[in-house]
Formats: sequence, C-alpha cells, structure tokens
Amino acid sequence: MVAMILSGIVLTITIMIEIAVLGVYGLSTDVFPFLILVEKLNLGEFIQGLEVIAMVVLIIGGFFKVTVFTYAAVISATDLFKGQNHRKFVLPIGVMIFITSMITSDSFVEHINQGKIVLKTIFPLFEFVIPLLLMIVFFIRQRIKQQ
Repeated sequence: MVAMILSGIVLTITIMIEIAVLGVYGLSTDVFPFLILVEKLNLGEFIQGLEVIAMVVLIIGGFFKVTVFTYAAVISATDLFKGQNHRKFVLPIGVMIFITSMITSDSFVEHINQGKIVLKTIFPLFEFVIPLLLMIVFFIRQRIKQQ
C-alpha cells in the first residue's frame, strides 16, 4: 500500500512539473512528454543531456512493470487452475505474452490508436466494474457468515 501511495505521489509531481514546463497543450500533444521535459532540463549550463539517463530509467521501469504483471499472471493462473507449482505456468504465459505482443500492432501509431480504444473500453471494466462486483460479493459473504 505504501508503494502504491508513493508511486501515486511521484506520478502526480511528475505530471505537475510536465504541465508547468510544457503546458497543457504540450503535455497532451507530445508522445513522450517526460523526454521533452528532460531535454529542456539545463541546470546552470553544467548538467545537460540527461535524455540517455531518462531513457534508461524508462526502459528499466518498463521491464519491472512487465515483470510484475507477468508474475501476477502466473500466480493468478496457478491459483485459478489450482496448480501446486507455479513454474508449470511460466512458459505458457510467457509464450502467450510474446505472441500477443507480436500480433497486436504493426506500428507505433496503430499501438497508440489501439491503446485509446482499450483505455475507454477494457480498462474501466478491470478498474471499476470487477472490483465493485468483488466488493459486493465480499460484503454478501460477510453477511452470510454473520447470520
């Protein structure tokens, strides 16, 4: 929970700085506003050219994000199929992720357009609908246990 709160605070501060430097229009039109922000960074004509460090940070962050999501998928599949050993699910899920990543979009533009559709249709389902249903089921089970 602390990690989620800290991540939220860091993201909020980063977006506030991006809005302050790039403006709302620049933030909404740039594909990678963080890189534009880092490109504009110039501390006393001494610290410049931090784009490489920013790219390394973004790549490492993306790696950890994919790793955590893959781990969650493996553990969830193990639990869903009542498996004893989660190692049996690593290869099938890894292959599914690889194949899906290869066939979903042919270009960056197509990837962005698909992302816009997913953000409006699929994400609300996983962010609001399913958690709400799980919370309702939880409260119903609690009431049944109390009776």
